[in-house]
Amino acid sequence: MLCRAKSLVISLMTLALVQNGASAGQLTDLGRQLYDAGQYEKAGAYFAAEIKANPNDPTANYLLGNVFVKLNRTAEAMAAYQKAISIEPNGNVGVYSRQALESLSNSAKALPTRLQTPAVTAESKTVEEAPPDENVQRINAECEKMISQIEESAEQRIRTLRADMNERIAANGEKRTLSLGPDVTTTRYDPTAANESIKEEMQPQIKFIEDDAKRQIAAVKAAYNARLAPYQKKP
Repeated sequence: MLCRAKSLVISLMTLALVQNGASAGQLTDLGRQLYDAGQYEKAGAYFAAEIKANPNDPTANYLLGNVFVKLNRTAEAMAAYQKAISIEPNGNVGVYSRQALESLSNSAKALPTRLQTPAVTAESKTVEEAPPDENVQRINAECEKMISQIEESAEQRIRTLRADMNERIAANGEKRTLSLGPDVTTTRYDPTAANESIKEEMQPQIKFIEDDAKRQIAAVKAAYNARLAPYQKKP
């Protein structure tokens, strides 16, 4: 029974490529093919695997951001774009990532994060006009909300995986024994080995989601710390 969880997980083929030392860009190329074919979940797994193998690859981070956009996971997309910008601030990837962030900021009105100064309106003040303490509080609140969104998304994906794992284990049934007489029984069916195999299959996927969330949170914190820098008191 194949795993039906709708989350970004590294396939066995992807894991094999990483473990065998896939050349730089090889995983990204495979991910591009899947992305072009509309297989965004699978494409994201390859881009994430490329990042795992080459953490400072800006292109893979940018492409992973595109995948998250397709999957309507805006907070994670923004974190991926921010990571790409931090790696390559002045190159083409950095330019594309900033454009993508601006597009997300303009289209997702419900999101708390704005990557550019809001326009002046009768109802609001620009960042420059707001008191420094108010800006610091607003930026910290935005950062905390984005981190919360990433954590909630990761928890939901893990819950989905675990629910699928439990469903597969339940489908294997329970241990059955055969009575051969008074106080004498023998095992007729034991799913223990199959159940352990399912758990071993799921654990790397869960670990990947946890590590991926940590990476995104680190990128978000770095981006928001950069925004807070002008307000830090100088000695």
